[in-house]
Amino acid sequence: MAQLNTIFESRNPTFIQSIVANLNTFGRSIEREQENQELRNKIKPLEERIAALKSGIQREGTAAAEHDTSTKSDLSTEKKAG
Repeated sequence: MAQLNTIFESRNPTFIQSIVANLNTFGRSIEREQENQELRNKIKPLEERIAALKSGIQREGTAAAEHDTSTKSDLSTEKKAG
């Protein structure tokens, strides 16, 4: 903080503009990092939900395929018997 005081007390516009520009850049960087972290925190549960949904769909697809196969076998057996 003492260095900032020295720079601002110097009233040198080049130094002051440089410091202000850097402070603004650091501030925006911190804000972006916080926003990125918040988004990552929101994304993680969504990814988990998507994985669970995909898993459920795959199980349903497998069960449906097994049901179709067994139904076709039953119909084939009935035709042979009939």
